[in-house]
Amino acid sequence: MGYRSSLSISESSGGITLTSSHDSKPQGIVAKLLSIPMGLLFKGVAKKALLQDLNDIKAAVEQK
Repeated sequence: MGYRSSLSISESSGGITLTSSHDSKPQGIVAKLLSIPMGLLFKGVAKKALLQDLNDIKAAVEQK
């Protein structure tokens, strides 16, 4: 499975913007078939983990 993730921080007059992007694509037929149930199982887990990461980053930035 190919996986790509990026994270960028930009500053403007209104504050700081944190942008996060994640993408994954199965590479073979077996991976494509397995990705259907796995995607359903991990969608909620991944969302919860990403939201926690963003909250942790926000808390760290606001302490400065």
